[in-house]
Amino acid sequence: MAKKIEEEPFDEETEDKTSSESEYSDEEEKVLEKERKKLRKKEIRSVLLGNFSVSDDGITIAGKNRVITPYGIADGAQNVVFLGIKQKKFVYRTTLKNYNQVTYRVYKTMADIGRVFEMESTPEAVACLIKSYVFRPVVLIFEEVRSSENKDSYLQLTACCGRSPLAIIPVLRAVSRFDSLLPKEIFRSGKKRK
Repeated sequence: MAKKIEEEPFDEETEDKTSSESEYSDEEEKVLEKERKKLRKKEIRSVLLGNFSVSDDGITIAGKNRVITPYGIADGAQNVVFLGIKQKKFVYRTTLKNYNQVTYRVYKTMADIGRVFEMESTPEAVACLIKSYVFRPVVLIFEEVRSSENKDSYLQLTACCGRSPLAIIPVLRAVSRFDSLLPKEIFRSGKKRK
């Protein structure tokens, strides 16, 4: 004996609730994205101030946002504290099949030119701090950026440095060092993102 399943009559209030729930999830996603960007900026600031720590897994990550570290004040820390951070973005292309291959090769390149660390805000990104005797420290972050529909993606390198009138010089120098050691399968696109 089969039981009959009764259908509920159409209710306008029920439909309104479902549509408002989807809008709420979009707002929630925007809030989460805003929080992620805030955490990312805080991590970059911390690294430029010279703060690192080691996670429970033994991985180097960004430390607390302290101006004075156990090793003293980092080079360029006053610009980061008072003027903020300058970012410049570059788009890259690759002939490799997947992002894992790209990540492995970029990681090896960054390990050769600086101190590699992991970002909690974007764990899939590869990041490093490049220091120099003459220029201020620069943070390089290489990641795959996806569109909102998750259909298209592109590779992006973000170079961050303490803001100053001549901040573009250490940024361009760090990016050129990165480009010179990068394998031929990964190359900078002609377009520059601002």
